[in-house]
Formats: sequence, C-alpha cells, structure tokens
Amino acid sequence: MKKKYMNIREMLRRFSDFVELYQVKLDAIPVVKELIALFLSLKLNFERAWAIREKNYKGTTLSKKNKKDKVAEQLGRVNQLIYNYCIKVNNLDDLPNFKGSKITYAQYGDERLNSRLALTIDYCEALGEQLADTGVTDEMLTELKSLTEAYNTLIPKPRELQSISKIANNDLGNISLEIINILRYRLDRVMKSMFELDDPELYKAYVEARDIEKVGYKKIAITGHILDKQTKQPVAQAHIFIPEANIDHTCKGEKGGFRIPSMEPGTFNMRVEAVTYKSISMQLVHRYGETNVLEIEMETEEN
Repeated sequence: MKKKYMNIREMLRRFSDFVELYQVKLDAIPVVKELIALFLSLKLNFERAWAIREKNYKGTTLSKKNKKDKVAEQLGRVNQLIYNYCIKVNNLDDLPNFKGSKITYAQYGDERLNSRLALTIDYCEALGEQLADTGVTDEMLTELKSLTEAYNTLIPKPRELQSISKIANNDLGNISLEIINILRYRLDRVMKSMFELDDPELYKAYVEARDIEKVGYKKIAITGHILDKQTKQPVAQAHIFIPEANIDHTCKGEKGGFRIPSMEPGTFNMRVEAVTYKSISMQLVHRYGETNVLEIEMETEEN
C-alpha cells in the first residue's frame, strides 16, 4: 500500500522543481500559467491525502486493546463473585449471565462486551445494600464503571480512523487520475506547441519532470567507473563514502566499475578515496527512481 502512488508523488516533486527553475518563462504565457497553477493545487490536495493515508493509527488500536483487556479482567472478577452468590441463594436463572472469564470477555466484540458490562453493572446497582453479600465491594464496582467508560471512549476510533484512511486512499486515486489527465490531454499539448521549437531546453526539462516511472523500475541508485586519470586503467580497491547515507562502498569491479543498489533520495556529500591517489569530494543529488551514472578519474598523489 505504501508504494502505491509513490511514482506520482515523486513526479510531483520533480515538477515543482521544474516550475521553480523556469517560473518567469512559464508565467509569461497565461494559458501555461493557469494550467500549472491548477496542477500545483492538485499537488497540494495529493499531499494532504497522502499524509492522512500514511498516518499511523496503530497506537489508538493498541490503546483500545489494553483497555479492553483491563475491563475484561475486572468484569471476570466481579462476575465470578456474582456467579457464586447466585449459586448460594439458589438463583439459577441468572447464572448464565455471569458465567465467563477474562479470556472469554476479551474475545467478545464491542457490542456484546458492552451489553455484558451493562448487565453486570445494572445487576449490582439493583442489589443495593445486598451487594456486600456477593463479595463485590463498592470500590470494585466503581472500578468496573470507570474502566467501562474509558473503553467506550475508544470503541469507535479505530473504525473511524480506518475509514478516514480508506477515504484518503480513494482521494489519492481520484487526484492521481486527474493529474494524469491534465498532463496527457492539456499540459503536454500546450507545452509542446509553446516550447518544443522555441525553447527546446525548457521543453526537455518539462518532459523529464513530468515522466511517471513505475516504482522500483530502476533498482540501481549509483553506477559508474573509477579510473586513473592518466592511464585510464581501473583504480584498485577505491572506496566511495557517503556518510549521510551510511555508505562505505569498496569498488571491486575488474574494469573499475561499481554499483550501489539502493539509496534514499536527497543531496549528499560524497568522497572517493584510494591508496596512492588524491581523494575526491563532490556533491551528489539523487532522485527517487533515478540512477546516477558517475565516471570518476583520480589523480595519483605524485601529480
């Protein structure tokens, strides 16, 4: 589920960078400005729906389970005393209402458990002063009421939150479809007619920005070769360090080649080192779904 629509989200990020870079030229043409404004408004809606869908609701569900276990345990304790009392006073008709344990009650659904809680509390209150004869104290009854109230406050939440998440997921689908339709049937045509011949650089940047790749299509994050600048021969055992990404890669390819399979998107400081060679530092910009191809040439320390 988390990977769904990730390709759209990455495209939207690239598209925002493209708009920022060519803002002046794009705003100069009213029809282009209008379409991009519409497109970016859809991006905002997409990000809102994404944030809702990705929100972690496990904490609420876990809290509910903990409270359910506690109320089930207290109900089992109280009902055991009432069960024994019914046998003592030969009130056999009520016995089935109080037969159960913590394990049994914890497996009940919300509605059934609530019904059993209400039955026990009403029975205890109806006994009045005779409640003491059952062995159930006022403190035990008060505790049962308190746990029941706390449990009831959480009953609807997991379902409501799951419903919100499903709605957000549907919204993502609808917004994604609208985004794709605007690209294919409006923006692509306008951008091609306005810029393909008059400003090929801008048009190429647009085509690259609006490309929607399949998630996981490109699995290699960085690839390339590390060679001696003068001899063009492979540099043995060169090391690639990218501290922010916790990467310390040793190049073992016979031809100086290397492949780093996966990496989070972002801007990183990269350093290349090898024995008897001068180290090289550079900035690497890695985008999701893209492969950085690096052809690195190193100078010996003697030069």
